[in-house]
Amino acid sequence: MLNKNSNLTTGLSNSILMNLFCDAYNTLYSQAYTHKVSLYGFAQGDERETHYSYKLTVPRELGNKVSLAKEYLMNPDFNDLPTYIDTARLLLEKAVYEDHDGSGNLLLAYLNLGHFKIEGNKSAPDILKAFNLIKDGANSGAVDCMEVMGDIYTAKFGWDKIFTPDGLNGVVWYEKTIEQDTTMYPLAQLAQLYYLGKKVPESKLKAARYVNSMLIKKSLSRIITDTYHYFDYISYTDAAFPNKVAWFINDLGSEMSRIGNNYRDFNKRYKDAIEYYTEGDKIGNRDCAYNLGFFYEKGYGVNADLAIAKKYYEKAANSGQKAALERMMKF
Repeated sequence: MLNKNSNLTTGLSNSILMNLFCDAYNTLYSQAYTHKVSLYGFAQGDERETHYSYKLTVPRELGNKVSLAKEYLMNPDFNDLPTYIDTARLLLEKAVYEDHDGSGNLLLAYLNLGHFKIEGNKSAPDILKAFNLIKDGANSGAVDCMEVMGDIYTAKFGWDKIFTPDGLNGVVWYEKTIEQDTTMYPLAQLAQLYYLGKKVPESKLKAARYVNSMLIKKSLSRIITDTYHYFDYISYTDAAFPNKVAWFINDLGSEMSRIGNNYRDFNKRYKDAIEYYTEGDKIGNRDCAYNLGFFYEKGYGVNADLAIAKKYYEKAANSGQKAALERMMKF
């Protein structure tokens, strides 16, 4: 695995992209193949085939150009690092420019940013070319490029030092990623952006909806333990919570209750209150569950329905909500 002190990062011309590079490389490393693979894609007799394929020899059908390029970058011979990096670049260029394989755009972009450099190589990164590769990959449907386009426009990983942030455009790309993939990353980013009003207009309701979309995919406990590294915008100091994801979801549920109460108490906008209570209840906020029970019992903004009211009271009571316990006694 790589960190900021790794040999491969030595000589990076653009330090603000260091974290982006380390994350990307470590992701590739963690997905490394168990077999060595040979160079694939050059015409028979091409001198480059002879030059670059003498070290790794396995049947060609093990992978395509992009997977082989990853193999060269993940398992290089550090005694001949330039050969491995040049081989990966040639493979990726053939995949992207000749085969129009969008799955290679992101990795080729990283190479153009100066990643996988050799110590002493002082060539400057080609940032514009890298950006265009990422954008073209995203437009071709490459999910990894779509995700990075979201990062670029929302100014993650130092991209705001290069491009003007455009939060709403970032939202568009994260949404496209969600449509194509099951990863939790874009949902977590959107939840945080709207919760904090960072590069987009603040909306606690939208933040809650993105968290609830995460809950459709994973249990609350799994989200708390598995997505910690996605919530890099959130900081907290409350020792009552195991980590910042638990704190964030709890605080978001409290916000749903607070805003719903404001609609209820000051404006009598019961339907708006129900909208917030419903999202808060899905997150697991017991006060939101209680308020939904009360609304269904009294018929505020909905048709009165004691069966539904009892269901919400039970849910809140099982979480220790005292008022719900009292209402249950009346039932």
